Amino acid sequence: MQSTVRILPHHRDRLLPNNRYIFSSPGCENTNECYLPYQVEIYSGEPVVWINVDSAAHTVTSGSPALHDGLFDSGMLMPDQKWEYVFTDSGEYDYHCMLHPWMTGKVIVN
Repeated sequence: MQSTVRILPHHRDRLLPNNRYIFSSPGCENTNECYLPYQVEIYSGEPVVWINVDSAAHTVTSGSPALHDGLFDSGMLMPDQKWEYVFTDSGEYDYHCMLHPWMTGKVIVN
């Protein structure tokens, strides 16, 4: 089984299935809606796939914006690109976008 995280649009021109506009401009961190879902819980050995549904480039970089821990980094994800990472060790993994440091998320591996 895999989990999918969407990197959401910067603009209010896309409507999500729940009839809410979501965007990743400053402020989305207040509701944890820059990456959706903000937190993913998986089992060790399962992949997580990030899909950039925005019109701007983003990254999925491990650690906090102030402390990149070097565990994983997607590099630049252009619009409509996907990136997958398999988590093999249990724990909590914070990640962020290097280009938009207010964008943060978390993966919990059991």
